[in-house]
Amino acid sequence: MKMGEYLYAITVKTLIGERHGELALNSLKGACSGTLGLLGMINAISGNIRQDGEGMVDGTLKTLLRSLPFTAKGSFTEDALKLKLTCGKRTYDVYGRRKEGR
Repeated sequence: MKMGEYLYAITVKTLIGERHGELALNSLKGACSGTLGLLGMINAISGNIRQDGEGMVDGTLKTLLRSLPFTAKGSFTEDALKLKLTCGKRTYDVYGRRKEGR
């Protein structure tokens, strides 16, 4: 994955249906940071992405009732992402496509 800024429209598959959001990512020399917009909240994320596109980000997912630490591992490309998000004992599939704007 090249260094730069990326914006993805994402979908998280949950037990009660799909949840849609946005992942903004800034990648520089393997390190990355950004925001995850999901469930009406904006959450800070940080992590690492290797040159082959495999990587991990983590942060805290905030809801109206609580804050839940999470880790998301998978593949990032300039055009798409596919991740496994682990939050507590649960794992969710996350996939996304690059949006215009970044």
